[in-house]
Amino acid sequence: MELKTMKRITGEIVKGSEMSTKAKIQLFNYIKEATVHQIIALLLDGTIVNPDEEAQEILESRFLESDILDFLDAKEAEFKKK
Repeated sequence: MELKTMKRITGEIVKGSEMSTKAKIQLFNYIKEATVHQIIALLLDGTIVNPDEEAQEILESRFLESDILDFLDAKEAEFKKK
């Protein structure tokens, strides 16, 4: 999945959340500049991180083993219909 698509889906999740507007704006700015590993950490754990190389490998492994891939694929299909 492309980083652009992952960022879009993550942004939609933030948009639909019950966070304050200020918190949403901060997260949108973070998402805009985030790397693929930072987006993965945000999706998997809800954390904002700057992972080192070892942590990136762990995040990739956890991401590929998680159920979030099915969710992202479904969301990506929804976006393509629009």
